[in-house]
Amino acid sequence: MSCPNCHADVETFVDEYQFNIEYDREFLGTPKIVQCQTCQLCYCSPMPDNEKLHDFYASIYRSKGRSHWFDQNYPPPPQMRHKSYISTLTSYIKPSDINLIYEIGPGPGEIGSLWKEVAPHATIKCSELDQFSSSTLKARGYQMVSSSTEIENQADVVMGLHCLEHFSDIDYFFELVENAVKPNGLVLVEVPNCPFNRGYKGRTYDSPHLLFFTQETLQNMFESRGYEVLSSTTEGASFKKQFHLAQIWKNLFGNWTPDQPHQSGANRIVSLLKQTIRRSLPSQVFEGLRIIIKGKNIQTDDEYYIHNLPDSWLIRILAKKK
Repeated sequence: MSCPNCHADVETFVDEYQFNIEYDREFLGTPKIVQCQTCQLCYCSPMPDNEKLHDFYASIYRSKGRSHWFDQNYPPPPQMRHKSYISTLTSYIKPSDINLIYEIGPGPGEIGSLWKEVAPHATIKCSELDQFSSSTLKARGYQMVSSSTEIENQADVVMGLHCLEHFSDIDYFFELVENAVKPNGLVLVEVPNCPFNRGYKGRTYDSPHLLFFTQETLQNMFESRGYEVLSSTTEGASFKKQFHLAQIWKNLFGNWTPDQPHQSGANRIVSLLKQTIRRSLPSQVFEGLRIIIKGKNIQTDDEYYIHNLPDSWLIRILAKKK
């Protein structure tokens, strides 16, 4: 297949694709991870069937018992990383100048409740396939659109946070952006940092990600499409911490199937106990207890105050539409 970024057709093998949940092979297939020899992007080859991928994100990805499932009565609250997105954006645009925000793939829309406080006058619109998130998004003030063309290039801010790596077609992602963002509007994207030659090969799994960026390939992708990159940073926890967390998730959820969606045994008891505690305690108290119990093995809010460490697991790009 040709590169989903530059469309060159010279690729080299990088690694075998590793699954978090074995059931997902039915939707993602059995790809390899390869690297384009022209733009250096790493990606899955072959890519999954588009119809299967649509069905996966519409009805499987956040199904009950999976790692990204959430109780709709207790949707996940904003965390420090969501506040840090707003901090990045408002370094370049005044909240009073933000009238329309368009978010691609917001999931349960944690950042939406923050925008209500920061820019209460702003309208927030989104595109989201996941059927489980729709009611939560509406409750948090999002207006769902069936096509980004409905935005009519009026968005002051476009966000794609932890969604681009799930796309099989980069041109389609930029089509969504181009239909929405106004001239000189801002585009904020965050994806995992995946330097296979600098420590990333020790990862626990890949699925369901299809694209694997480095800071250089992500920045070049924007610049080659005519965007001015205002800020490019690495963020968040170290690879070591993130891989540890990923192993916990794989142990908990790796055997999930639609017929047996619930965790079993001790893992299920622990999970239910955590949900009960989370519902009973204020979020700050719960996070404090979590840090005390697990110590340095989890990502903490402090890690979002430090930028550009070489082994941080996230890349954040803020770009301007020329």
